[in-house]
Amino acid sequence: HNYSIRHPLLNEFKTARKSRCSPLYTIQEQAGAIFGERMGFERVLYFDPSMPKEERMQPPKITFGKPSWFENVREEYTACRERVGVIDMSSFTKFHLKSGGTEVVDFLQLLCSNDINVPVGNIVSSGMQNDQGCYENDCLLLRRAHNCYFMMSPTAQQTRISEWMRRHMPKDGSVSMSDVTSMYTVLNVVGPKSRELMSELTRTEMDIAGFTCKVRKDFYCH
Repeated sequence: HNYSIRHPLLNEFKTARKSRCSPLYTIQEQAGAIFGERMGFERVLYFDPSMPKEERMQPPKITFGKPSWFENVREEYTACRERVGVIDMSSFTKFHLKSGGTEVVDFLQLLCSNDINVPVGNIVSSGMQNDQGCYENDCLLLRRAHNCYFMMSPTAQQTRISEWMRRHMPKDGSVSMSDVTSMYTVLNVVGPKSRELMSELTRTEMDIAGFTCKVRKDFYCH
């Protein structure tokens, strides 16, 4: 659904809205957000502060031509490419997986195409394939302890991948999986000035040597 052709006959849902919202929903709404729906979550499509609030509730018109929101999206894209942007990714699917021993490692090694047996604090990007080699899941795995992982997957995967993974879990119950999607807010800070922004907020130098890729680091914002 996320990557379907957005033709005029395919639009956003109009009913059962606002059932799942990011903690930043009110702030985004005040900033002029136009929302779409993904897996029940209200997600920002683009911002248009000039549009009256009552009109923002109507789904944007879809066209094969240049849409009315083209300039709004271009401004956001330019900000992310040339300066800094903050993207709310709180709707992404999140799971805790753990076991008493190393069973969770064996379980994930079975499902994942990448090697997930990495040091604690490291992050692995991996696919999960079925018997035909086709993708069932695309995820990031953070190893929190020798027997505990935090997994993050696309929003639309929440129900389907949970069911698929549970079908492959050990029958002895040695591996547990908890859906913690609504427990965490996720912000993606992007752009050439992202390091400057995060350094200012955390009062920490984020040079490349000290802030390597795919390694967890904990900071406090001041």
